[in-house]
Amino acid sequence: MAISEVIRRAIGLSFPAKDQEIVVNLLEKIFPNQGNGTLEGTQAAVLVLGYQDKGAIQQLIENTGGDFREIMKCLEYPNWYQSDLTRQDLVHRYRALELPIHHTLERVAKKMS
Repeated sequence: MAISEVIRRAIGLSFPAKDQEIVVNLLEKIFPNQGNGTLEGTQAAVLVLGYQDKGAIQQLIENTGGDFREIMKCLEYPNWYQSDLTRQDLVHRYRALELPIHHTLERVAKKMS
């Protein structure tokens, strides 16, 4: 599965060079979306949820089986994924990684502007 330049840039902003290929390999384990959204959007969600922690990214992919639907549930209910994680935190992470904010967080992002 190809990793887009947008995702590669976010990986570069998140991880030292020695870890970047490891993260790419992890993101390639995500199943392509058969419904709404894109593979790139799901990969972005994983980078945001596992923010700068390759172990957390690996755990998220393992726990969800790489299924985009399970990953999106974590994005929509961040405190289910991590008890102290908020939707505002996710918006901050999307912005820090220069990723397009997922549509489920647009309302929160507008309030924060």
